[in-house]
Amino acid sequence: MCCWSAGCGVAEAKLGLDTRWSARVSIDVYNLEFRSWSGEIKIAGYHCKRASDYRTQVQNLHHQINIHSEFSIKPNTGTHCITASVQPPQLEPPAVLPWTPSQPTALDDITLLLSIFTTRHVFAWRHDSSEKSQRVIVAESRQFPWGGLIATSIPYVSSSPPHSKEYPHGGDVGLEVHLNQVWQLMNSDGWREKYRSSFYLILFRSAIQQSSIESAFIQCWTIWEHLFSILNESWMTQK
Repeated sequence: MCCWSAGCGVAEAKLGLDTRWSARVSIDVYNLEFRSWSGEIKIAGYHCKRASDYRTQVQNLHHQINIHSEFSIKPNTGTHCITASVQPPQLEPPAVLPWTPSQPTALDDITLLLSIFTTRHVFAWRHDSSEKSQRVIVAESRQFPWGGLIATSIPYVSSSPPHSKEYPHGGDVGLEVHLNQVWQLMNSDGWREKYRSSFYLILFRSAIQQSSIESAFIQCWTIWEHLFSILNESWMTQK
């Protein structure tokens, strides 16, 4: 059993493509809230689709206000829910960020980006069918109290043509379009060289999860110090 979510460690850049999981496991995705009337997301070769009971699952997530859009959702305490499944590419790209697993894949990066831009802790669980009942999840199930401006920064992009027969009038594919651009930028040599291990992205996901503004500020201050040091290293080392 393997839970792939945020972590830390050292990952080698460009290890080569990974085929360990593609043919022998299924992958559940927890807490991913799709944009309205958008039934799938494709990022870096990973094809993520809504669960068959997506309406029920998304209604059982943590919500603080009434929502009237594709579905009507009432406020509730909520819990972790399997809202999607993901089909990995035949050859999985390696991760860009420094994750705990010895050979992380791009799926670790993608779930982090989805967490930041949907304000929920999104993670994927690779499993055998016999393992599902044995899961113990310690991740935060509540919607993030911070980061709302980040989530709304991605503009609406209409799907044309529509993704599928289930959504004949199309939907909002802005998340897919723009997160693909973000991941491609992260995977570029220039970005890797400029931002080093880029651990601050993992810290930022943790910061916007904090329940108090004091805790969020302390983590953001750590991020600012990290960015300041790497972006001003040329003159700082001279002193």
